[in-house]
Amino acid sequence: MVLIVLAFITLRGVSCASMAHRPIRTLLAFVNSMPDDEIRAAFAKRCETSLGHLKNVMYGYKPCSPELAVLVEKESGGRVTRPELRSDWHRFWPELVEKTAADGVPSPTEGCNP
Repeated sequence: MVLIVLAFITLRGVSCASMAHRPIRTLLAFVNSMPDDEIRAAFAKRCETSLGHLKNVMYGYKPCSPELAVLVEKESGGRVTRPELRSDWHRFWPELVEKTAADGVPSPTEGCNP
């Protein structure tokens, strides 16, 4: 029992230590451009989430799920895109690889260690 708890704590610690809090600047700018929390909450509701969770995502405390990324892109009118919301976007939307390369978005493997 103790070994399992220690293993969980160790794994949890490694996971948390390796996750850097990286704000999603485009989402942050888009949401902060809204005049008040009532409008922000309405946007979050259209994205099928809460404003609290949306803030956790935009400040980098929680990952953006693929489903949320699709809804944010749709509800923002494309001002915030799926590749901006997920660093592993190419795994979920391979059809975007060619389009984003044409738009100057970095390759999904750019900066990866071999």
